[in-house]
Amino acid sequence: DDFTIYFVHAKTEKLEERTTLFFIAVSIHHIIIMNDSTVAVVITGIIDFTDTYPVLPPMFIIYCSACSIPVVILIRAARKCALHKNCRVLIIFWAISLLAILIDITLVSLYSLTYERGYLHRSLMEPFFRPYLLVCHSVFYSGGSGFEMFIALERILSTLWPHVYHSSGLNPGFLA
Repeated sequence: DDFTIYFVHAKTEKLEERTTLFFIAVSIHHIIIMNDSTVAVVITGIIDFTDTYPVLPPMFIIYCSACSIPVVILIRAARKCALHKNCRVLIIFWAISLLAILIDITLVSLYSLTYERGYLHRSLMEPFFRPYLLVCHSVFYSGGSGFEMFIALERILSTLWPHVYHSSGLNPGFLA
């Protein structure tokens, strides 16, 4: 019942005779880590493993591809549903910014698969193209957050003063 797996990872450096070993006892019900120094070695071992083998980039590509399906459905639904023009524009632009974030993460992951020094980047500036993708990610994230704020502001205004919002010229063009 108390099935335990011991995972041993040995790493030897090129010119040094230093070898680090770490042991993780994994039980069915809990994980036992031996001491504090072992935690650092475990984290280093996990980073070395994911840097040596292409584990994370395909996972991110699959994850972003799966997450983009509901975003595309949202865009199509917002185009076909009965919404005010301004609501439709805000929701579609918000969804497009979210889709752009997912595409950007996919591009970073695809670029990680072709990187010659491993699959994990140790620096933000190390690969030539990565800083530009991170800037795009920040711009899309900021844009999406701004659209969320505009959607919330518009919903607050339409809730507080529905007679003014629906009968005035605000609803066809407010924030759109």
